[in-house]
Amino acid sequence: MSLPGRLFGFLTLTVCLFSAGVWGARTVSAQKAVPVDRGLQWLKQQYQLDEPTFSQIAQLHRDYFSRCLEMYRGIHDATRPLHWSPPHRGQTVIDREALLRQQQDLCTQCDRTTQEYLRQVAALMPPEQGPAFLSEFTQMIEDQRRRLGVSP
Repeated sequence: MSLPGRLFGFLTLTVCLFSAGVWGARTVSAQKAVPVDRGLQWLKQQYQLDEPTFSQIAQLHRDYFSRCLEMYRGIHDATRPLHWSPPHRGQTVIDREALLRQQQDLCTQCDRTTQEYLRQVAALMPPEQGPAFLSEFTQMIEDQRRRLGVSP
């Protein structure tokens, strides 16, 4: 697969993961919880987390999504010039290869941030739950990569 195709696939995977997180945050309801915390209630129930552990994970989650939003903006900014028409008089020629490299670097950084976030969440969980969580989510990401034909 060509580099632009792989980048598009990876970007699609990243957007899908983000969309799934947003969808989960909107569909799971909890009484008077912070919106991000509402999306994590399933995690608390599924992995039987106590309140202090859940609070730490919720903070990690907020920080993770803030970093992801910054990276998505960077990917968008790097991608936007690739959709422009050929330069007209007075416009500068863009370096498509440099923009594709920048986009790939941001995608790689996003992937590393996701993996680190998952490891941090797993480390906060009880010893019998953390490895199961990490395995489940790592497998989900790998499955999505395979379906999209994207390598890490």
